[in-house]
Amino acid sequence: LKENQQMMKESYLNHLLSSDYHQTPEETNLKLQQLGESFHSSLFVVACIEIDHMDVKWNQVSERMLWKYAVTNILNEALEETGHHLIFNGPEGRIICLVEHQGDKELEIPALEGYEKLIFLIKKYLKFTITIGVGRSQSGYSGIRVSYLEALEALQNKFVLGNDRVIA
Repeated sequence: LKENQQMMKESYLNHLLSSDYHQTPEETNLKLQQLGESFHSSLFVVACIEIDHMDVKWNQVSERMLWKYAVTNILNEALEETGHHLIFNGPEGRIICLVEHQGDKELEIPALEGYEKLIFLIKKYLKFTITIGVGRSQSGYSGIRVSYLEALEALQNKFVLGNDRVIA
């Protein structure tokens, strides 16, 4: 069970992003506690991070996983001041960052400094670029999917606005 804890947590967090999620807040809290996580706020912001041109740069899955792991470590450092956050591998090879929003109202654009810092650090130390889509703060566990869909929509705008940026 301990060996598979991270995989189970990642699987459940991906479930929160999916259209199949239909649990009560109590059931979700219980499941998150079993996985060693808990949230104190009911506002959430989701960010989707893509390594630009990842498929072109690395054709080995192991190489992609290594670089995603490096981005995740730097992201943890960049978001230290933002409070409680979870970073995990999401659908379609993206890195997902779920942040417990510290604001007091829904539909707020979150502070983007941590993500801007991440882009700078990745470019400086790892010598490649990333693009980040960020959703608005949404309330409740069902709001996680809404913020995720907004983040995906923001990320799609990279085809117009360009790579190597934060798009809210």
